[in-house]
Amino acid sequence: MITPTWEEIKVEPAKYLETMRALRQDGLNHLSDLTAVDWKDRGVIEVVVHLLPLSPGSDPRAAQGPRAVRVKTEVDRDRPVVASVTPIWPGANWFEREVWDLFGVDFEGHPDLRRIMTREGFVGHPLRKDFVDERPKRERVARRH
Repeated sequence: MITPTWEEIKVEPAKYLETMRALRQDGLNHLSDLTAVDWKDRGVIEVVVHLLPLSPGSDPRAAQGPRAVRVKTEVDRDRPVVASVTPIWPGANWFEREVWDLFGVDFEGHPDLRRIMTREGFVGHPLRKDFVDERPKRERVARRH
């Protein structure tokens, strides 16, 4: 198994979509993950994307091993908005829905941004560090086998 060499790029939200298009054109045709980190103390939510070439042969630098890129962009916690990359990588669709559902990041241009991990009508975004679960407490029931 060949381990890719990870390169990390940090971009401003305004340059995020342009950067992602350029990386796609550069041969990184597989979006393997899109997630987020809530940096409450810094007042930002960091969106993190992992990109790989679908096959090592699709990257002209593959002689040194497959190139992989981790892209990070930080959005304001009070207004977390960034462009959707779903038009570039359709597989980003559910990842972006998950980040919206759990962190509240609004992906502008997403074709169907709705909850995917919690039920419709759920209030809040449960992976934000200031989230308080206000649902009534339920009693745990131990099962016997």
